[in-house]
This record gives sequence, C-alpha cells and structure tokens, in this order.
Amino acid sequence: MTAATYNITIEQGATWNLSVIYRAPNNTDGTPGAPIDVTGCVATMQIRTAAGAPDPAIITLTETSGITVGTTDGSFALMIDESDTLAFSTWTRAKYDFYITFPAGATRRLLVGTVTVIPTITDPTNV
Repeated sequence: MTAATYNITIEQGATWNLSVIYRAPNNTDGTPGAPIDVTGCVATMQIRTAAGAPDPAIITLTETSGITVGTTDGSFALMIDESDTLAFSTWTRAKYDFYITFPAGATRRLLVGTVTVIPTITDPTNV
C-alpha cells in the first residue's frame, strides 16, 4: 500500500494536532475499510527541510513524544506543542513522513507530504 499524500499547515506558536485512522482499503461499495489493529505499534514522524536532508531532523515525533497510538481502532493522535512550533522560525516549507512498525516487524509508511508554517505575528509571550 502506497503512503497517502497529506499536506499539513502549522501555525507558528500554536499547538498542532492531527488525528489519523489507519484502515484497510475501501470496500467495493466505496465505504471505508475496517480499522487496522495498531496495538503495540511503534510510530515515528519526522519533519525535515527536504527529503533526504541530513540529520538532525527539524523535529521527530514518537509514541513517547507527540504520538499517541491507539489499539484496535487504528487510531493515532499526533501533536506538536506551541513551544516547539514557535521554534519553527527559520523555515516556512519542509517535508515530512509518518511510519509505523508492527510488533512482528513489518513497517509501513502511512503519510507523506509538505509542511507549511504560517509565521506568527503576535508575540506569544504576550498572549
């Protein structure tokens, strides 16, 4: 299964959230497929200035920092807090991808796309 392309926009200085449900392919009648059990999966998302850009990544999210992994519902909750997005001040466009690894070892890239940052105008320390 090829990764889905999903471009994201992050407002600098604000918390960013994305909910993802990993599903089987659509049914023949066009309805969404059943959620895939992600119990025990390891999840990683990285944002980089470009595909293949050298380390360090701009930010790395994992199930211990920014990703909540669901269970039989196939859900993932991704979050970057406002202090991290505030640091996104030297770039406005980058690339990301989101991988999961199942307990048996199979790895899937679920999402890939462009990240666009909307710079803040207001000084967030005065909000």
